[in-house]
Amino acid sequence: MILSRRVCGGGSDLGARVLRAAGGDRAGQRVASASVQRTSDAPAPSATELARLAAAMRRGGLPRTGVWVAAPKAVQSVRGLSLPAPESGAPIDRLARAEAARLARVDPQALELALWQAPAPHRAGGLHATAVVVSHDDLRGMTAAATAAGLSVRGVTPQAAAAALGAGRDSRGLQLLVDLGWSDTTLIALRDGAPSFQRSTSQSLHAVVRAMAESLERDLEAATSTFSASHDPSSALGQIVDATVRRYGAQLAEDIEDSIAFLRSVWPADDVERVVMLGGGARTTDLDEWLVAALGVEVRRADERGPEWAAAIGAARASIGLSFAQHDGCDASSMQRRAA
Repeated sequence: MILSRRVCGGGSDLGARVLRAAGGDRAGQRVASASVQRTSDAPAPSATELARLAAAMRRGGLPRTGVWVAAPKAVQSVRGLSLPAPESGAPIDRLARAEAARLARVDPQALELALWQAPAPHRAGGLHATAVVVSHDDLRGMTAAATAAGLSVRGVTPQAAAAALGAGRDSRGLQLLVDLGWSDTTLIALRDGAPSFQRSTSQSLHAVVRAMAESLERDLEAATSTFSASHDPSSALGQIVDATVRRYGAQLAEDIEDSIAFLRSVWPADDVERVVMLGGGARTTDLDEWLVAALGVEVRRADERGPEWAAAIGAARASIGLSFAQHDGCDASSMQRRAA
């Protein structure tokens, strides 16, 4: 899809089920997009899958050079680190790399990480940080596959950072992003627009839709469409879908309430102002209304036109230099030099 404004930067979200690419104008607004369905269950897309995405990007007028990529969740790990206070003068980045490497049992020069300050109890001293770690082997494999497909990757950013930049960059206060993905659910706390907390749960859209497909005796694709569509609530199909949404919503509400309770314990002066849904599961009919009733806070979709596009939009914004923090991403070329 191409809109009227000029495309200045491009980003890609290499999801578990769909590969998406978005192009942004100079203000970071999405003006073009392309997507292809994945054909394998591998953690990271193959060169063949990326070639199909590159072809779709070419047809859609998206740049295929200087692209930023949201790292697939399957190739990244999230670590909580305890570090000296910034005012101590200690080399925070070097210590964070060494501690992340120790936890992962690898050489410190064999990984790349993004780092941001995380919430911590008031009694805790020093700096509590969240580090998102990707190995150089995975980065090399991902960029090599992209190059073979005709894409030039300039930078890589964590999935959560891209989603935050795409969905909540201009929002103030404390909010909770809920990425309702095909294979899992990720909760990301944003404080004044920057990520500070991330946790993932095993709750997945795939498991919910698969259970409904078995009940309806339909294939997975048909059940996915049925789950996201509107139905007569008095019909047999409508009642099955409504019951499935309620079960899905109840489990999500528990996870969200746990995260809100944690954030209240470490930031008692702040309260979560809103919950923002993104990912494919955010299209679920009436889920936002159900969560409003269960949580008692504002719940909205990241983008009514397509909440599943947040990470791709965020990566596109990163490609033109829009950011929220010093440590929100890393340069792919420098990763390759260090990994060489």
